[in-house]
Amino acid sequence: MIDFRYHLVSIIAVFFALAVGIVLGAGPLGERVDADLPDQLNSMREQNSQLQEQIRGLESIQEYRDGFIEVVTPEIVSGRLDNRDVVVMAMPNADGDIVAAVAETLRDAGAEVTASVQVDSNWTDAESETALDALAAGLVSTGITIPEDGDGYDRGAALLAQAFLISPEEVTLEEGLPSGIDELTLGINRQSDEEIVIGLSEAGFIGVDGDAERKAELAVVVAGPLVAEDSAVPVEPLVT
Repeated sequence: MIDFRYHLVSIIAVFFALAVGIVLGAGPLGERVDADLPDQLNSMREQNSQLQEQIRGLESIQEYRDGFIEVVTPEIVSGRLDNRDVVVMAMPNADGDIVAAVAETLRDAGAEVTASVQVDSNWTDAESETALDALAAGLVSTGITIPEDGDGYDRGAALLAQAFLISPEEVTLEEGLPSGIDELTLGINRQSDEEIVIGLSEAGFIGVDGDAERKAELAVVVAGPLVAEDSAVPVEPLVT
């Protein structure tokens, strides 16, 4: 049991510590803090000024780069994709402005953008693997090659490609078509697979901007910003 004398000594110790703190704060320690404070403030102002100068420099470089790209891009890409059908695939978290800019650049290059497809973030969810596998099994049709050794994500990706793209073999066949022979003559079906598009859309895995009536021979994939390991700083989006 704590007696009154022990309790009194504890209270005196507390007040003594407070008194010592007040004396030191008002005395030598307080004088040192007062003397150092102006130097610290000046140092912080100088650092702040340097950082602001760096920001202005980076903004100037960015503005110059963007202006240069805007001016030279039409000249560089003009005619590179004449008579080519291209589908734009936007991965989860892809910047909408970048996706739109990519589509516009493709048109400047002479391409026909058949559709802009947004892949939803729930595609990569753990529980989506089974759903994608089931969709692939239910929507597969003649001529579609589904990976047998892959998982549900692999089969779902094959299904997505089938909906919007003709096969590389068909592209090669088309490029060798003699004048006057159309695609259908050789059995090349350019019509998008509406059943797959509806199935993936209703399941919430994709969203489609455009009519998507015609399959493309090329796809441009726009990824979302990457985050470097051990860092919260995002990396520039990837366009492939």
